[in-house]
Amino acid sequence: MKRPAMISIFLSALLMAAPAQYLSDPCSVKAEEESVTSTAAVPAPVFSSASGFYGNDFELKMSAEPGMTIIYTADGSNPVNSDSAQIYTGTLTIRDRSGEPNRYAAYEENDTAQSVSRGTEYRKPTFNIDKASVIRAAAKDGEGNFSEVVSQTYFVTTGNLAQYSDSTVISIVTDPENLFDPDKGIYVTGNQYLQWKQSSLYDPEKSVWDTDNQCNYFCRGREWEREATISIFENGTLSAEQNMGIRIKGASTRNSAQKNFNLYARSEYGKSKLSLPLLPDNYSLDDGKLITKYDSISLRGINEQTRLRDEFTWRILSERKNLTTEDMKPCYLFLDGEFWGLYMITEKLSDYFIQSNYGIPKENVAMIKSGECEEGPQEETNQFFYLADKYAKMDLSVKENYDTVCSFIDIDSMIEHYAAGIYLGTYDWPNYNYGVWRNFGEAIEGNPYSDGKWRFITYDMDYTMGVTYGDFGGVEGYAYNSFKHMEKGAEYAPTSLFISLLKNPDFKSKFASVFCEYANDIFAPEKMDRIIDYYSQNYTEYIAKTTLRWWGFYGGTPDGLLPYYRNEFQTKTLGQIKTFFHERPSYSLEHMKNYLGLRSLPLKGDINEDETLTSADFILLVKYFLGKESSVNTINADMNSDGTVNIADLCLLKGKLL
Repeated sequence: MKRPAMISIFLSALLMAAPAQYLSDPCSVKAEEESVTSTAAVPAPVFSSASGFYGNDFELKMSAEPGMTIIYTADGSNPVNSDSAQIYTGTLTIRDRSGEPNRYAAYEENDTAQSVSRGTEYRKPTFNIDKASVIRAAAKDGEGNFSEVVSQTYFVTTGNLAQYSDSTVISIVTDPENLFDPDKGIYVTGNQYLQWKQSSLYDPEKSVWDTDNQCNYFCRGREWEREATISIFENGTLSAEQNMGIRIKGASTRNSAQKNFNLYARSEYGKSKLSLPLLPDNYSLDDGKLITKYDSISLRGINEQTRLRDEFTWRILSERKNLTTEDMKPCYLFLDGEFWGLYMITEKLSDYFIQSNYGIPKENVAMIKSGECEEGPQEETNQFFYLADKYAKMDLSVKENYDTVCSFIDIDSMIEHYAAGIYLGTYDWPNYNYGVWRNFGEAIEGNPYSDGKWRFITYDMDYTMGVTYGDFGGVEGYAYNSFKHMEKGAEYAPTSLFISLLKNPDFKSKFASVFCEYANDIFAPEKMDRIIDYYSQNYTEYIAKTTLRWWGFYGGTPDGLLPYYRNEFQTKTLGQIKTFFHERPSYSLEHMKNYLGLRSLPLKGDINEDETLTSADFILLVKYFLGKESSVNTINADMNSDGTVNIADLCLLKGKLL
């Protein structure tokens, strides 16, 4: 996959060579704002029932100040200017709408300005998907002024919607034009795509769907952010509801029919923070308190083969204190009332994310993602790559040079990041899908994360555990030599620096020990089996319903396809992950041993993990070194007779036995 920088370079070249009518970058032109005249002087209408889950059909009433007219819609559109807007004259019956024809799920890939993907062959579902009821209303005074628009989402659980009442559900309600309009819709290819195809720049034989075309959904920035009402339900209860900005998220995944979203809390929409304990185990490493405020979150669409692996690895890596990871949890997403599938609620990497998790003032946070400046001054990014490139070319076996690197990079963080990436066989990596951050302000007393060192962020682990978009070279994914794969990034930082650091004996020893810990403990097959069982029990329905939603167009009925998708997930996807972790240790450890030129693999002294070195540990070590139990009862643990058992004794033991 190409780096984002390559995309912008290519587009710049296109624009320089384009005719006059194409010189304006479509992504830099702000889409027209909605023509809405609203004023705080006009009170908003009041709903008799709040957003929520209801056990039966019910009558919804709306009221407004005397002399006001209530205008409403039931399709998610803005009642102020929608062709489908109606005048409220009496109660509305709220019911399960799942039997109604699909409206927004009817968009598909069709090579028009409203196509939701390109080159994926995606087609709309052949059946009616689950639907909630969305009512949007505004009050209008006698002079034609409108109030703010109020949006509510209702789940009537007399049918299929009952299955969502014990899950986390997020409803996004926005004017459909914000998503599917050819000019300003962020979810479709758009008119700019058709114009590009009709220009001399288009070459159908050379065109690559994920990088070199102009589409609305590939556009970025505030110009391509749209306002939406976000409602979050936990086990059938509304826990938060507020207006936020939404954008399309990702790189090549922007071309997927099931797109990812970034959600932004801003004062211009109402509240500058999303305030609730959204992620129940998300505690700050600074003060140990549960994080209850978010300036932004991401919603990543999950499929069974790749994106699920990101959450799978997070469950393990989030416990590694030297790695920065994003907390996450699953939810069902409904878009303008229609079922959009399984998504992962994920912390969004930002300056506020570092402030929340590490106690660093956000104005002092510098962050780099996939080689690009994400937060802080550009000078910070420039300095990182300057130092990384400079010392990658130096002899880091020299203590002075090594100490200098250790002064600006958290070495343990770097070791963890590369050990995890290599062991898991991450394909879309290195020098891509990584991040680093640091505090460039004053050090904070008592906060070890404020020391100014760059720390690594590990994220987007979709192509891991035996899955690739490329080629494993004729071997299974678990047998793939990821050290050689890492070498593909040897020319550029930070991988160039990591490879140079491996020439330092201390660094190499630390890395080898951590890598062995990943193979023998962190990702031990028996531990992974327990997690796989958890996914089988708790995610099968999530995955099956989502697969049906996005791939059910191939034919068949929901009742017939769901059992098939359940079985595919449990046997094929989870089976492949299980095989990976059972087979990976022997291959990866041998690869590491050869790559680092080790005669033997390092061992952790406290094998019994009781925080002490005892004779029992030495007995196990003897068995390891000799491959038999001879002499195990005659070994004296205190090898140097100094009255203690420590690492020095381990070294003497190893030397004696080898």
